[in-house]
Amino acid sequence: MPYILAYLSLISLMCFCGQKLEDQIMNIRHSVYLSKWYNCDMKVRKLLPLVLLRGQGKARLEALPIGNVNLMLLLTVLKTTYSYITLLQQTIYK
Repeated sequence: MPYILAYLSLISLMCFCGQKLEDQIMNIRHSVYLSKWYNCDMKVRKLLPLVLLRGQGKARLEALPIGNVNLMLLLTVLKTTYSYITLLQQTIYK
């Protein structure tokens, strides 16, 4: 049981970090889009399209065999873990 709790806490930490990364990239893109870019210097105005273009791509942490590390992956891992534990309990006690 301690192994499962340690496993789930580490997966949770990684998934929250991955989700935070995705959210922060989205916030940067949204903030740049809503900013008053027309009041900035010409140097800054030239860089803003690059920031917007760079922010369009998904920045994410990947766990290659199973998918992107985010809250959806955490939910999938929790459901699968619960299913395995339930299956083990049913087979052990019968």
